[in-house]
Amino acid sequence: MVRLVLPYPVSANKYWGQFVPKGWKRASVYVTREAKAYRTHCALIAQTSGLRPSKDAKIALDVRFYQKDNRRFDIDNVCKITLDALNGVAYEDDSQVQRLRAEKMG
Repeated sequence: MVRLVLPYPVSANKYWGQFVPKGWKRASVYVTREAKAYRTHCALIAQTSGLRPSKDAKIALDVRFYQKDNRRFDIDNVCKITLDALNGVAYEDDSQVQRLRAEKMG
């Protein structure tokens, strides 16, 4: 078991951006700079803890989110952002997560 204390995730509204390239009918989605910085920070914490991704591992996560500034948040959004940030760092792909337990704290 490895315990990580990660920074609070960026807002889902700031994680993905989109634009419509000239001549396209549909928007192209991209990961924002703020999201990339969050992922880099999480990767550094995970790597410092000795985590290395394994494509054969079955992952169980127990996550606790502490409300930032008493704002309301959707737990499914912060879970998705946190799991994405650990892709390629704690596991090869978040499809390896077999169990996820998430709680809102304080």
